[in-house]
Amino acid sequence: EDMLTTEQIENARRKKIHERPQILFLGANFKPNYEGVRWFVNNVMDNLDCDLKIVGRKFEDCRKELSRPNVEVIGGVDNTTQYLLDADFVIAPIFTGSGMKVKTAEALMCGKTIFGTSEAFEGYEIDYERVGGLCNTADQFIEKITNAVESKKIQVFNEYSRAIFLERYSNDFAVKQFSEVVGRVE
Repeated sequence: EDMLTTEQIENARRKKIHERPQILFLGANFKPNYEGVRWFVNNVMDNLDCDLKIVGRKFEDCRKELSRPNVEVIGGVDNTTQYLLDADFVIAPIFTGSGMKVKTAEALMCGKTIFGTSEAFEGYEIDYERVGGLCNTADQFIEKITNAVESKKIQVFNEYSRAIFLERYSNDFAVKQFSEVVGRVE
């Protein structure tokens, strides 16, 4: 199911990258997300000329630990879509877990450039370079993000990500959401 309005998409297409690029990490505070974002903050952020927002349920509990001059821990919010649309790009430093990540589908739905690990892209058939970059080490995240920002290749609205979502994942995404709800009812 596509949850964006035509107006949201048009506004996103008009957006220009912030003077200081705004990165978003989106996901609830559970072990794989916590470990991944903590690793990113400790190993990557000092090497980027960007700001990171961490949005997700219960991450407010980590504000003291994860906050830095260039890292803002927002925590739980009612509307994650607005944060996705406002961000210049998304990171998904996920190293453990299983199955397709809903956060990856949400970022694709919102036309986001994504820099993520093999685990974050598990099950997605995409061109990593067009969607952003496949990064499994700190050096890869630093290099790919820095190169994309400096070469002005970051599109705040990534048409490729959006097209891939509509073409391949919107129905799967809806079916997955539906089956999770049904699974909880049983």
